[in-house]
Amino acid sequence: MNQPVLNENDLKKLFKTPKKKSQYFEIYKFLIALAKFFLLFIFFFFIVNSPAYIKQIDYFLKTNLLKNGYKNRLVNLTDLAKNTPSDKQIEVIKKAQELEKAKKEFELKLVSLIGENQLIAPKIALKAPIIWQSDTTNILKDLKSGVAHYKGSGLPGQNNSNIFITGHSSNFIWDDGKFKQVFALIDRLENNDRIYLVYESKPYIFDVEAKKVVSPKEVEVLNPQDHSLISLMTCYPVGTTLNRMIVQARQIYPTENPTINFEIPNDLLSNQLPAIR
Repeated sequence: MNQPVLNENDLKKLFKTPKKKSQYFEIYKFLIALAKFFLLFIFFFFIVNSPAYIKQIDYFLKTNLLKNGYKNRLVNLTDLAKNTPSDKQIEVIKKAQELEKAKKEFELKLVSLIGENQLIAPKIALKAPIIWQSDTTNILKDLKSGVAHYKGSGLPGQNNSNIFITGHSSNFIWDDGKFKQVFALIDRLENNDRIYLVYESKPYIFDVEAKKVVSPKEVEVLNPQDHSLISLMTCYPVGTTLNRMIVQARQIYPTENPTINFEIPNDLLSNQLPAIR
């Protein structure tokens, strides 16, 4: 039986050193793996925070439809006003003033009916119980039951107090509690939007006057100002603890508080703002 004979070319093929893959190919593989990682991260980030984003999208769609309808009605009313006879304008203005007064009285009665220790912001359909005097050790537990008043900050009825209240914008979907997205829409509040609460059977009304994003180290937002106000805080952007969204509203009712002056505790400004998602 004849044995196969290997020639020189066959031997070269057998003992040939395999070519190394190019450096560019290795970089390409690394970039593909990195892209997959980021895509998966973004996918799971939106899945985890989907309730908060759905809430924001729903609000955006509804308010834009309502806003357009309101603009149309406003144009029609303006056109009608132009055609109003001058001898009736005084009567119309008087009726409008009476209506405004009745509206304020009705608003106050409604606030009195919202219930003790409730925070209300009608524009964003926000209604949540307030847990008062919540310290840093209990704040996450308290947020399962509503929104939390930061212990040591101002209380309703104190002169020049800063009532500091925090709530979740998008807590983990697997955590318990009914208020995991309670502050998901506070960034939609604008100047002159109303905020209400009832404390010790007394109604309080606030008008939004400022909105800003701060770092966790900017504890100055806890400081009192030259007027009584309420500050709402949540983590921002939604689903992260990078920064804090602060909405501040001036107290407009009652116009004067009792002579109880608010004094901020020295240790309140020693820490950074809590991370509550």
